[in-house]
Amino acid sequence: MKNIVVWTIKSCEGFVMGRKGNCELVGYDFMIDENLNPWLIEINMSPSMEYSTPVTKKLVKMVLQDTAKIIASTKKTNEVGLFKCIYKGD
Repeated sequence: MKNIVVWTIKSCEGFVMGRKGNCELVGYDFMIDENLNPWLIEINMSPSMEYSTPVTKKLVKMVLQDTAKIIASTKKTNEVGLFKCIYKGD
């Protein structure tokens, strides 16, 4: 799954430009087949943060807390909460 995320980011480098002082939360939807292979279903810009199940309620709360930690952080680090940097770009 990490490789798929990195490949999708690399595929749009040079086409999607960031702006200083801004960030975007991106959601990846995967499906796992019977052989445990991940399949990318879709990528969502600004994904919904609604609670649709008890599992999403727990996950959304964790994502929002860690996102706030990253935004507020003054330290350069590769890990914040459960987030880990998997690609920094060229």
